[in-house]
Amino acid sequence: MSTTTLQIVIKNKRALLKSGVKKIEFNLDEKPLLWGIAKMLRRLRDLQGLSVDMEETSFSGTREAVAVVNTIAWALKIKVNGQAQLRPTYQREPNITKPKHDTTH
Repeated sequence: MSTTTLQIVIKNKRALLKSGVKKIEFNLDEKPLLWGIAKMLRRLRDLQGLSVDMEETSFSGTREAVAVVNTIAWALKIKVNGQAQLRPTYQREPNITKPKHDTTH
């Protein structure tokens, strides 16, 4: 019995999802990652795992991808990159700015 793995590659606001000869590529500014995953899941049978590769992804994009992928893996009881869950790896430290003025008064 062969296993089916959905490979997810995210780079520069573009997503590529593929499994065997089936693939979808789209702009993450136009469609959310979950849209592409749902579309691929309708095409696949016997999904046994997810493979995720994120390059040059924004802080928020990384957080979104990790949350979506981990939720799907948990729901389907499958592994991500051979692990129970995907841990985020950020390209740099977050740039969190302070408010310009006090909004509590």
